[in-house]
Amino acid sequence: MDNKRNRLKRGLVLVLTLALVGNGMSHTMLSALAKENEPEVTDVQEDLNEPVTDQPEAEGEPEGADAGQSKTEAEVTSGNTKENEEDKEEPGTENKAGEDKEAEDPGKASEQEEVKVIGDILDLGGTETSAETISLFSLAADGTVALTAGNHEKWIDRIDIPAYAKTLYNTMAEGVDNDGVKDIFIDDQYYSEANAQKIDENKYNVIPITNMTGDQASVNKEFQEIGKYVRAVYDAFDRDFPEVFWLTGENRIIYTGSGRVDASGNVIYECQVYFILKGYTQKFDVRRAEYQSASAVKGDIAERNKMVQEISGGASAGSVFDKVTYFNEWLTTRSEERRVGKECRSRWS
Repeated sequence: MDNKRNRLKRGLVLVLTLALVGNGMSHTMLSALAKENEPEVTDVQEDLNEPVTDQPEAEGEPEGADAGQSKTEAEVTSGNTKENEEDKEEPGTENKAGEDKEAEDPGKASEQEEVKVIGDILDLGGTETSAETISLFSLAADGTVALTAGNHEKWIDRIDIPAYAKTLYNTMAEGVDNDGVKDIFIDDQYYSEANAQKIDENKYNVIPITNMTGDQASVNKEFQEIGKYVRAVYDAFDRDFPEVFWLTGENRIIYTGSGRVDASGNVIYECQVYFILKGYTQKFDVRRAEYQSASAVKGDIAERNKMVQEISGGASAGSVFDKVTYFNEWLTTRSEERRVGKECRSRWS
């Protein structure tokens, strides 16, 4: 019992020493205390490393003495006595399971109670430059996209569209120039599942278009309107870049968002709209099946450029009239060859 008391005493001395360090005790005094208790430090460390067992109290030992001693040590070490804890707690600040906090702002807790997630996907169909269902003037089958005033060389400049739609067009245009910078319709990195975004439990490679804010009815209405602009933008892109041969012309957009129910039961959603490049769970790809790799696209781009050089080489000399005549004869000959070939295949098949 004497050994146990001595160990506790030495432990208390060490704890008090640590506490007094913070109160500015001099280094000399600390050294003296440490030296005085130095032979017993090993015993204290060994005691801390021993497993805790329930030992019966020695006969005559005051009940609860160890517990009281440990409590004193803990209070000195942490600096938190019962009195300090009482000082920290001001009357009337008890939370009572959050009742007082809720009472301050009744609507605040309701806003955190329920989160609603919404989303939808819209198939915009395919694009064909010569499609009869698409107006050559409005670029939209239902004529909802307004025209701009004046005459314009590019199709994109002929339609009146919001800023986000023009940004999407510029992204598409940059994505096909094969310059190694943001070639989203060519490079494999834009069609990698590792770079896919999880939307509505599915994975997609996407291009951000714009954001929407509002209740569910207004969000759904705006999403349909965005779809019409995206359709018109892609149609304009298709006409302004006829050299792009590896895309299907199929367009899909998707949106996803979430909102919180307020105290009145209303929900305002914050949503993001995306143009889909590739879908994984729902299989989709804007590229044709034979061009779903950068190497396939770039290989045929190189072949196309080589053919253009060969064709244009025959018209390098002469007047403008001579060049036009040359191209006309070249196209007429090739068209006739294709017609005859198709007819022959039809007869012998």
